[in-house]
Amino acid sequence: MARYLITGGAGFLGFHLIQRLLKDGDKISSIDINEIPEEDLRQSVSHTIGDIRDKSAVQKALKGVEVVIHSAAALPSWSKKDIYSVNVDGTSVLLEESLGLGIKKAVFVSTSSVYGIPGGLPFSEDGELLPISHYGRSKVEAEKICLEYNTRGMKISIVRPPPIIGKGRLGVFQILFDWVKSGRRIPMIGKGNNKYQLVAAEDLVDAIFFLARSDNSNFSGAFNAGAERMGTIREDLWGLCNHAGSGARPISTPAFSVKAALRVFEILHLSPIHRGIYETADKNYVTSIEKIKNLGWLPKKSNAETLIETYDWYIENLQNIGLESGVGHRSPWDQKILSLFKKILK
Repeated sequence: MARYLITGGAGFLGFHLIQRLLKDGDKISSIDINEIPEEDLRQSVSHTIGDIRDKSAVQKALKGVEVVIHSAAALPSWSKKDIYSVNVDGTSVLLEESLGLGIKKAVFVSTSSVYGIPGGLPFSEDGELLPISHYGRSKVEAEKICLEYNTRGMKISIVRPPPIIGKGRLGVFQILFDWVKSGRRIPMIGKGNNKYQLVAAEDLVDAIFFLARSDNSNFSGAFNAGAERMGTIREDLWGLCNHAGSGARPISTPAFSVKAALRVFEILHLSPIHRGIYETADKNYVTSIEKIKNLGWLPKKSNAETLIETYDWYIENLQNIGLESGVGHRSPWDQKILSLFKKILK
């Protein structure tokens, strides 16, 4: 039974990672700038409230740890300076302190946004990395640090998930679920005939621990981990709308015009939707998962199944979610100018 450190333990993915470790009976440490919201989880976790850029906080959190799961990250909406500081400098501090304490195994949670705008499909791990956002570029730099530490005696697996959905996920998906619940027309960027891969939180957690618990040298390096079964965006949205039974339905929009408008809204801070979301929304955005499949991991859930399960969780927990907006994946987002369009698109 190993002791794991979960960085970002108070976040959405951290919640699912900790729940899985508790289920498996492992010992858990975590570090986050926030307290873990769930009281029952706090009682079972050795939690450090601190910043992964802070060496003393990281050293405290690493005490007795054998495996590190590094899921802490800045949000794409943060400033360029903060994104690079947290994602790059924080990763460097964490791995340097881990190596100094003799910790040999880590899994770094990167992102599929390191690939940028689709060219040839699907994205494979050995393809060129051309991220379009500061967030994606910072993750590329953090991956380089991980590869460096692989040459210094550590064994680090890099996981590149697409957008993650599941119990507790709010943020941009809360906006979608709010519109569906309200029976609104759901504007797609473009016609919605493209496929956009997601990953269920439970499947991603399985992939992370599949890599973390292996001593096989083939498990080092980068791995895509996403859903294998998906329809087009239109098909998956229709499935969600039909399940909700609210009268909501997806509609097509002119992609170029909508992207231009969202870009202006983003610059003016009138919309919570950032470039990393809208620039690829009308593209086929699918990563190849053959590399990790060949090692033995398989995702269980499709895009449609997880969308519906997450929507049902949202409806069941509406009263607990509250109205106060935040910026993370576990908070509802202020829809800003989108709330005006919600009123119009009945």
